[in-house]
Amino acid sequence: MTGVALPTITAIRVDTNETIEVFQTENGRWQTFGDVLIVGDLIPGDPPIFVPDTISPVPTPSPDPVPTPEPTPTPTPTDPNVPTPTPTPIGDNLAPIAVDDQVTAVAGQTVIFNVLENDIDPDNNSGEGTTTQTLSISQFGSAVNGNLEVNRDSGVFVYQANLDFSGLEVIPYTASDGQTTSNLANVFITVLPSNVITVEGAGFGTDGDDSILGSQTTADSINGLGGSDTIFGQGGADILSGNEGDDLLFGNQDNDTLAGNQGNDCLYGGQNADLILGQEGNDQAYGNKGEDTLFGSEGQDCLYGGQGSDCLRGGIDSDRLFGDKDSDVLLGDAGNDSVYGGEGEDFIFGNEGSDSLLGDAGADTIYGGTGSDSLLGGDDVDQLSGEVGDDFIFGGLGADTLTGGSGSDTFVVAEGTGGPSIEDADIVVDLKSVLTASAWQTV
Repeated sequence: MTGVALPTITAIRVDTNETIEVFQTENGRWQTFGDVLIVGDLIPGDPPIFVPDTISPVPTPSPDPVPTPEPTPTPTPTDPNVPTPTPTPIGDNLAPIAVDDQVTAVAGQTVIFNVLENDIDPDNNSGEGTTTQTLSISQFGSAVNGNLEVNRDSGVFVYQANLDFSGLEVIPYTASDGQTTSNLANVFITVLPSNVITVEGAGFGTDGDDSILGSQTTADSINGLGGSDTIFGQGGADILSGNEGDDLLFGNQDNDTLAGNQGNDCLYGGQNADLILGQEGNDQAYGNKGEDTLFGSEGQDCLYGGQGSDCLRGGIDSDRLFGDKDSDVLLGDAGNDSVYGGEGEDFIFGNEGSDSLLGDAGADTIYGGTGSDSLLGGDDVDQLSGEVGDDFIFGGLGADTLTGGSGSDTFVVAEGTGGPSIEDADIVVDLKSVLTASAWQTV
């Protein structure tokens, strides 16, 4: 069914606080509108204009001929004593999935880990079929900065970095289920210098640049003090504080709390639900896995939620927020912020400043707050509200609801959006619908 065909781009201007309704119409099940072009000035106060329709009669369908039934053949009797064999289902073997590993080591010390523990054999995990195969190491690379021993059957790696090496060692490998080989995965081994400070429980760094390593099992509390420190929490619900300097913090396992304090810090939450505080300086914070909370606070911060339903808040100054996967809550706060929801049904609030807000995939809810904001809904059915200021609002694909609020707002409606509704519109661009208003005029 088609509606009224208006020009591809129609611009409508109304005074402040006027209302424009945009909606799709149906003219009856078997009626269509012809192509009609409206030409002429429209004066404020005129009643809505309706285009006369052209009714296309639908021919009466001819009945289909009734086919002549064919005789049903008489079934041949079978011997009931002869069992029908049941075929044994044979499914295709699925290739294993190798997953990257993250390991922390100290130069000159031996670290032992199993790379197959997080790898996946789809045949065994799905519970289907009769396979009982286990994974093993198919191929692996050599260590460049140390010594490596590998047990192919168990997947255990024994690695010792050279005493004078610190940095990142990368070892590739593939897994096998006995029939097929997995994708290529990597073991990322972060090697700390031999003078690393080890902490179990509570510990401190020095006024210099320290490398501090927490325990695998204890919930540690580590303060880097002065200098640009590198702190690894490892296992347990750790509390890591970089303090002064440009620090690098890794929470790793469990629910950790990371605080950068002064300086331009880089904070990685790791697994589970972490609390990450950038505080002073221009910080970078990564939630990674789990439902994390990231707060930039002062400075021009960059926050990445990663996997899980995260909460990101920029704080003071102009920040960049990326929700990434799942349904996130993103708050720009003060400053001219750039906020990207990513996948999932996100809630985005620009707050103060002239913000750029993008929902992307999922049914998102976006509020501009104060300032001249740009709101882009992306895919799916979004709710966009510019609120205070001269805003630019683009719903994107899907039947979106766009609300301008106070100020001179600009709306863009893509073709094929399913008929969005618009309130408080000053400019409407690219409409293909019936337009009615109490007072409006052509541009």
